Amino acid sequence: MLSKHFNAEVLRTVSGQQLPRTSWESLRNLKLPIPAPETQQQIANECQAVDNQVTAAKTAIATAQATVDGKIGQIYASTVKLSQVATLNPSKTELRQIADGTLVSFVEMASVSERGLIANSVAKTLGSLRKGSYTYFAENDILIAKITPCMENGKCALATGLENGIGMGSTEFHVIRANPPRILPAFLFALLNREDIRQRAAKAMTGASGHRRVPASFYESLEIALPPLAEQRRIVAEVAAEQHAITAAEAVIAAAPARKQAILERHL
Repeated sequence: MLSKHFNAEVLRTVSGQQLPRTSWESLRNLKLPIPAPETQQQIANECQAVDNQVTAAKTAIATAQATVDGKIGQIYASTVKLSQVATLNPSKTELRQIADGTLVSFVEMASVSERGLIANSVAKTLGSLRKGSYTYFAENDILIAKITPCMENGKCALATGLENGIGMGSTEFHVIRANPPRILPAFLFALLNREDIRQRAAKAMTGASGHRRVPASFYESLEIALPPLAEQRRIVAEVAAEQHAITAAEAVIAAAPARKQAILERHL
């Protein structure tokens, strides 16, 4: 990692408009700050401490995710077809009585993270989206990418905090709506947001290479465990605790580059 000062010095050597580049001669003549050996060691030690925390955070994420998978995988309950307790891809006819000026959340595929969250959404009027070929969903619906490689990468989310409880988004989402009171949306999301489900979905994909998609029939016929509501609530609470640990660990990883940069700027 280079200090901001050194990065600025390198940028000054860049020339060319179409293909900006620097030359070896320019780089060779740059002067690097060489601190005393003990300062170099201090920088190395502090940066290593950051790396150790990142490694620990990655381990914590893997452990928490394994714990979630284990809790879900060890559910002992009667099974039902998903189509018996959920609606797949609800119709836009539900929006007929909603005014065009109503603000809704617009969610692109890129806005859904691989950690089960809508990372970003844009408020738009329903009228500007109504006639487009967008996917409709509502508060507490589950979004799951249907196309490769987004599905395999884990792009899915439980849609919450939507503008006026309404969302529109990519046509490459399947929308699954839990039908209460038999199943909780958060519990159903925990069931579906698992690697073994993604692996089974990948085997069911149809279409040409590079454009393969999971058909709706895969989810319609999918058998899922259905414990009593009290058990569902307990599992949801435990999963939420593990997700909190994952979020905290991800924050440590995301902050690492800036922390290392700060170390360099402090010593150089």
